[in-house]
Amino acid sequence: MEYARIPLEERLGAARAGRVCQPEYFPCLIRRWAEMPIRTYFGVCNQELERLCRLLDIAPEDNPSYQDVAAMICKITYAEDL
Repeated sequence: MEYARIPLEERLGAARAGRVCQPEYFPCLIRRWAEMPIRTYFGVCNQELERLCRLLDIAPEDNPSYQDVAAMICKITYAEDL
């Protein structure tokens, strides 16, 4: 495995700006995004969230993760192929 050498000054600058520059962090960020509650993902887009909940038959009080919703969408998208 090769590691990218990133100068300390560049890493500190990225950290101050709220960015990540180490490639090994990206899988962790993607995992955290997948675990994010769907209501957090949609934020203030309430109409869109309500529409998604109706389409997926998600109860208003439920708050599944982004990855769970993605799995639900995948399941209904490919249900005819099974």
